[in-house]
Amino acid sequence: MKKDPRAVLVGRNIQRLRKNAGMTQAQLAEKINISTAFVSRIERGEKGVSVKVLDALVEEFQVSYDALMREPADRSRLETILMQLEGRSEAYIAWAEKILRTCGERPEE
Repeated sequence: MKKDPRAVLVGRNIQRLRKNAGMTQAQLAEKINISTAFVSRIERGEKGVSVKVLDALVEEFQVSYDALMREPADRSRLETILMQLEGRSEAYIAWAEKILRTCGERPEE
């Protein structure tokens, strides 16, 4: 099943904020009153979050909704590419790899 790219983005943002806060999934789950398994599924982009959970996360991390819903400004190009490939089939990934290997000249490093 293909993951919703928005859910993957929100999940990665939550995971980044949680780790930056030095919390485990279990600790975050307890603080916002959801199960550890649900936190795990959110972070993997398998589940979306309700407005109630978003509110709890904004409060817990003291961030804006944008910090949860948008790309972090400091995200690397590689992370952007990996997010685009998240949840895609092996055939799709092989196709993307073929494009990378065959398109255009390689820039000087």
